[in-house]
Amino acid sequence: MVALAVADEKPSERWDDELAVFEECAKDQNFRLLVVDAEEDAAKQAEKCSELLNSGNVDAMILQPVDPEQASGIVSSAHDVGVPVIAYEQMIQDEAVDYYVCAKADPEDENEPRRNLARAAGTLAGMAARGDYPMTGDMTVEGSWTEVTVGRGTVNTFVVADSAGSDRSERS
Repeated sequence: MVALAVADEKPSERWDDELAVFEECAKDQNFRLLVVDAEEDAAKQAEKCSELLNSGNVDAMILQPVDPEQASGIVSSAHDVGVPVIAYEQMIQDEAVDYYVCAKADPEDENEPRRNLARAAGTLAGMAARGDYPMTGDMTVEGSWTEVTVGRGTVNTFVVADSAGSDRSERS
């Protein structure tokens, strides 16, 4: 199972688009997706994630932190039980995540980078849940590119989801 721990699951066109992409990834890669809504409460997010991690049923976690500093405890707990973490949209402070995905804005279509972001995170989560980690290099995800650098430590993994034809830039 892949846990998708989001800061807030309020209905919106953007969230509906991203959730549809995550669900498509889950179906395509044959993993169960469980959405965990923190309702913009960092303590609630930590509590819900802890319960899930302690259940032993989580193979990978996509974490959109309510508070990037407080979320370091979630990452530490996940690593304690061998669960890889993909930071979604915001880098988590003070703890090495397995992957970080962010999207570069596209002035032509503000939703496409977000769909690519969700697709990249969902693809990585499916791979991580199977223990199949991509190595340094480029990984193509349905027409978009993602720049992947893998490893734990001070500099973590960065995946930049971009729409086709946009200018590539490095993240650090």
